[in-house]
Amino acid sequence: MSTVGGLVGGVQIFFAPIVIMVAYRQPEWMPFVIGVLAGAHFLPYVWIYGTKIYLFQTMTTVIVASVIGIRFMDQAFHLVPFALSIVYMITAILLIRKHRTMVRNKKEAGYGSIEA
Repeated sequence: MSTVGGLVGGVQIFFAPIVIMVAYRQPEWMPFVIGVLAGAHFLPYVWIYGTKIYLFQTMTTVIVASVIGIRFMDQAFHLVPFALSIVYMITAILLIRKHRTMVRNKKEAGYGSIEA
């Protein structure tokens, strides 16, 4: 799966023309655009890794970037990164918990020594 994940992650390079155009024409929209593109980037990981945690991350990132980036555009360069760091932190905590649960379940099922 890591190859597929790498390919999906590499697709973001094709967002570069959009980011460059927005930065050149409407720089005040950059937090919104980068937030939405970064959020959408994680949608395929729902399928690749088989967890809805990435769906949470995708939807929450896009919603937060959209609401703050449009409604509070004057402060978006400060608020969007801060808000998205909270979303990413919650996602990381959820992923760590899921991993620990998976390891515990495998140990209980008798798969022997499993690294945590």
